Amino acid sequence: MRSAAEALLWKNWQLTRVPLLLQQLGVIAVVSLLFIVVFPQDADASRQVDFGIHVLVLMSLCFLVSPLAMLSKSNSRNRLTGFPYHQEYVLPISTATLVLVPVVYFSLLFVFAYIFPLLVLSALFDVTGPQFLFVVLVFESVLTVLALAWWTSSGLARSLGWIVLMLLYWNQTRFLSFGIADGTHIVVLESLSQLIVPTLITATLLALMYLGVIRQRYGDDLFGIEREDSTNSGRFLLRNLFPLAPASCPTDSAVAAEIWKERQLRGLASAGFIAILAAFTALLIIRLLSVYRAFDGGLPELEEVVVILFLFYLLFVMGAASQTFGVSVRNGTPHFSVFDRTLLLGTAKLVAIKFSITIAGLMLAAMAMASVVWVFGSLFIDGFEQIKVLVVDKLVEFTSVPVLALIRLVVLSLVAFTTATILWSAFCVWIMLKPKLMAWAWSILLVYGFLLFMFIAWITEENEFNTLSTAINIKHLWLFMFGLPAVLVYLCRGVVRDRIVNARQLLLLSTMGLLFTLLYVSYLIGTEFYATESHIEVLVSTSLLGVLPLAAILFALRTMCSLRHH
Repeated sequence: MRSAAEALLWKNWQLTRVPLLLQQLGVIAVVSLLFIVVFPQDADASRQVDFGIHVLVLMSLCFLVSPLAMLSKSNSRNRLTGFPYHQEYVLPISTATLVLVPVVYFSLLFVFAYIFPLLVLSALFDVTGPQFLFVVLVFESVLTVLALAWWTSSGLARSLGWIVLMLLYWNQTRFLSFGIADGTHIVVLESLSQLIVPTLITATLLALMYLGVIRQRYGDDLFGIEREDSTNSGRFLLRNLFPLAPASCPTDSAVAAEIWKERQLRGLASAGFIAILAAFTALLIIRLLSVYRAFDGGLPELEEVVVILFLFYLLFVMGAASQTFGVSVRNGTPHFSVFDRTLLLGTAKLVAIKFSITIAGLMLAAMAMASVVWVFGSLFIDGFEQIKVLVVDKLVEFTSVPVLALIRLVVLSLVAFTTATILWSAFCVWIMLKPKLMAWAWSILLVYGFLLFMFIAWITEENEFNTLSTAINIKHLWLFMFGLPAVLVYLCRGVVRDRIVNARQLLLLSTMGLLFTLLYVSYLIGTEFYATESHIEVLVSTSLLGVLPLAAILFALRTMCSLRHH
């Protein structure tokens, strides 16, 4: 590289090129499938469909935040690192250039990620091209997120910054009111003067970030927060306020010590605190949607409230589960705890401890979110008392079934939730261990799905498309029917060969998996699934879901073994 700025630009490109490719392929494929399968073609609904496509493309930009998240954790043990380019502090460039290069790059990247798929979709379908107002919104949103993420290394100060931003949204100071022009589908501002205040706020945040990066570059923080050590830089911890609350690490048992360590890393208190913040954020989003009449009838229904809360909880689950194995990416290289590698504790016990703490934290988070919404929902949601009545009715209906059926349903739900969490955690680890392989595999799947559906749409009429696509999807279940047993045999052979579990432990796991499969099949029989479904592929593949928890456990054991010997 001829200059430090070019080297910094190349580093950002190396970090974001794969997520950008996946995001572009994903949004084009999904929207194309929606146009072919779901969206109507009549002129009366064209305005809503056109606006919905733009919203979907804008929402897909959230997937490009992942490179920023990995970058912010790449150079420090502390997750709240502020400006992430720590190694670049020694480069012979000014702080203005050090800040300007990534800010401009990420801003243009997100704008390109909005413009390019819409250009492709407008060429393939009747979709309005990129709109100037949305480009402005994307540009200002990216600058705001970068400013609030990089201006300080203090977790408390950063949280206060986001709270102030939420208050600005609440006061409708940061939000642009716009309408849709009839006939053209163009999104227009109600007044150009509305751009002035958001622009000034964004400029203020950028100036604040620049001053904060200057202080961070010289080993301080914007508000001069004292740093006792390099691993606890500006972090707000409850145990700092209550020094007598933490319990000492037990030394009489390796299992108890490991549980204590996992509680410190992924404690129940932090999970509950984050869940409470997520619940209030979800309530604030619902309030904003109500103010701008985004709900039919003006008031949110129970299903809409549940969907919004579930999305926030799902984000929390994905974030917490991805950290279960303790793998992080630093400068593009995955790192795993040396302590976990050399710990004199079996891999099976280590996996059981990690996932027990994670699942317990997720359960606590769910209860915390439900409690916050139940207590404070009336302050944010109009007509919340009616929603409470509906929730009570649903609970009464749920608990009115026989006791054994209720226990079976609860057990199946908990096992399904645990299985999904384990699979997501393990896949996140393999994405960090084999990023190129996983990226190519995901890209091939997206391209294959897109080309397959385009081919079906080309050879069929509109009234035949759904029938043929359903038949082809059912035939693809043969891959699952043969693939899952093959994977299960491969994992069983691997865990025994690598001595992750012995024959007795494998027999115990197999017995538990068989019992759960029988419980799952009895549930399907109770719902008369086998009497109503006629496709052999659907029958067999649905029944095979009963062995998925066993496969997930073996997959987690194999993943932990690979990490300990990586």
